[in-house]
Amino acid sequence: MKIVKALWIFSFLGCFGVIVLTYAHLPLTVSIGEVESDALVISKDAYFYYSTGILLLFNILLNIIGKVIQYVPTQGIIIPNKKLWLTNINTIKELFFLVKSWVRGLAFISNLFLSVVIGIVYDMNSRGHFVLGWVLYIIAGLAIFWITYFFVLFLSKPSHLKKEFS
Repeated sequence: MKIVKALWIFSFLGCFGVIVLTYAHLPLTVSIGEVESDALVISKDAYFYYSTGILLLFNILLNIIGKVIQYVPTQGIIIPNKKLWLTNINTIKELFFLVKSWVRGLAFISNLFLSVVIGIVYDMNSRGHFVLGWVLYIIAGLAIFWITYFFVLFLSKPSHLKKEFS
């Protein structure tokens, strides 16, 4: 699962790169939403700080959630096959590692989503026309797959129990 950590870090840096690149090319006032309706209009600098703050907040929050799982009482852990995963110290360590990796994958997906949303806001405020809305469907499918993967991941036996019974 080290690849998940690497993907998370690259997606964080990539999303920050998208923020910086769009900031460099945005007009002085940024409108979020349709101009005819009640669009939110903020300064370019405020948009940069808000988007960077949202990126940092999501990533810090998800990273904390991934690490705090080991301090949650066993009654608060909600996973399939809970009794199997909490049988001994090895399976508990494996559980914590898998949850932390899964949460980092969720952070990866949220970074992709935020990058596309920033691209869509850039498209609203630029002369060019980029069609990025369809990418949101791919990211939604990826998020649905990742949430389903959580349940599939914990429906199986821990690898330490598989070794003991083999």
